[in-house]
Amino acid sequence: MSARVGALLAAFARRLAAEKTPAAQTLAGRLLQLPDAAAPASPSPPPPACAHLEETLAHGTAETEKLLRAAVAASVRWHAGPDGFAGGEDGIAYAVLAGPDGCAVCESCRAGLYVQQPRLFYPPHAHDPAEFYFVLGGYAEWRAGGRNFTAAPGQLIYHAAAEPHAMTTLDAPLFALWGWLAGRGRYWFCDVDAGGHRL
Repeated sequence: MSARVGALLAAFARRLAAEKTPAAQTLAGRLLQLPDAAAPASPSPPPPACAHLEETLAHGTAETEKLLRAAVAASVRWHAGPDGFAGGEDGIAYAVLAGPDGCAVCESCRAGLYVQQPRLFYPPHAHDPAEFYFVLGGYAEWRAGGRNFTAAPGQLIYHAAAEPHAMTTLDAPLFALWGWLAGRGRYWFCDVDAGGHRL
């Protein structure tokens, strides 16, 4: 894996390790044990949401600025977001840094980069693995289970396995590192009420 990708994953692991919860410690340990071998990546044009990458540099903090610059400059393969809702494919992009299909091959976890364009609602969805987001830049109104809060740069967010969650970006794009506590798993959209509770 490239030095820049390795540095991003190491920074994510350090942030997770500082959290002192079992799930965070588990993912941190898996990220710190990644092999250096890189998976082959076939080039592809970046999806539309990547047009917002440079803009994210203005929406971080002193703590996240170095990581934001490294993430924007990282040579990775970007993928378009899900197509199950309006704006998904054009407004969301992700890259896999570690995982079965990542820059660093790992069967026990996945981690990567995530960008969501401004003023976009990513409707309630869930997946089998538990998940963390480390927000590098931007703000979003976040719902996870019964919690409602505004996510900000430097914040670490946890979703339990199969926990419905949704995000609405504000006037700036959201840029984050994300990680799953498994290499693979199902992903689905959820039926929830306006408060984020399962129907």
